[in-house]
Amino acid sequence: EIEEVPSRFDCQSSLPLLDLSGTSITTVDVASLVIRFENLEHLKINYCDNLELLSEVPPNLSYLEAHGCTSLEKVTFIDQNLFEVPNDIFMIFSDCFNFNKDSIDNIEETAMFKVGAQVERWISLWESGCKSQSLFFCFPGNEISANKFEFQSLNSSINLKIAPNWRIGGRFLAFAICLVADLTNCSHYEYIERICEYQLEDTSGGNEKFKTKWSDRQWRDFESDLEFSGEHVLILFNDNMVKKDKDYEEASFEFYIKGYSSWGDDRFDVIKVKKCGVHVFYVDEDQFDEMSNGESDEDQIDETSSDASDEDQIDETSSDASDEDQEMCNIEEMSKDVSYVEEDIPDPIALRKRGKPN
Repeated sequence: EIEEVPSRFDCQSSLPLLDLSGTSITTVDVASLVIRFENLEHLKINYCDNLELLSEVPPNLSYLEAHGCTSLEKVTFIDQNLFEVPNDIFMIFSDCFNFNKDSIDNIEETAMFKVGAQVERWISLWESGCKSQSLFFCFPGNEISANKFEFQSLNSSINLKIAPNWRIGGRFLAFAICLVADLTNCSHYEYIERICEYQLEDTSGGNEKFKTKWSDRQWRDFESDLEFSGEHVLILFNDNMVKKDKDYEEASFEFYIKGYSSWGDDRFDVIKVKKCGVHVFYVDEDQFDEMSNGESDEDQIDETSSDASDEDQIDETSSDASDEDQEMCNIEEMSKDVSYVEEDIPDPIALRKRGKPN
């Protein structure tokens, strides 16, 4: 049986998926795998009973399955880089019941940082267009972090107040979702949908209704026949949860989980949502106006590292060396924070001076 990842593989750089499920490995250094396999996007380590440590999960890995790793105690993540966060993120640690508290905290903090990064990317490219953004995290437990999700309910619905916008200028609202549900009987379903229906009410009494879904069908190669047991925590985000604020003052949410026995079948079973939580991101629109009105050094570096032409790079270099006073002014503008409800949630938007997202 495989007890460690072999040091040599053929076609290393072209490997998009690595499946180590069912092996006897005890430790996986994910960062080293990503370095060795440059195109690695998808890592499966399901049912690795001897796995105890999953270390250095890099920010650019988009798909991670670690289901049923009963000895897995510790998970660590590389420090987050705002602009390395993928557009679509799927990470499950289901039925990993040996996690210590630090690992749960690491997973929650990483999930919320990634949501914040996706929110910024979506808003910064609001008018020009942006690829869809989605996130799904799953791990054992029945507690919703009060530090991460300030609005909570002991059932499947929740009402909350939107903080008033005292600033001159518009802003965006974005919502991250957390659910607790017993997944014990989910293994026999062909696929599962998690649904959020929500309504935003403005100061004049008008309201708008929205609906967002997360389905197993949207994640390729997901093994829907995995056997789950017990209660699990789900952290969810989708770019449909980003809305331009229209003087909204209240929001109400209703959550459902539906299990379908076959593709195309309208019949489903309802899986009870036992708890729910919502975190609201408040993002000032003028922060992104400032970014678009003047380039900083970091903007130029990011553009040069992309598929820019040689001529573009020369122009950027010359502007970089042009006016030191203007450079300092730009840096000061970029250092302004975007306000969040919870200060202890990592604030990726405050890190935007590293460069614009692609």
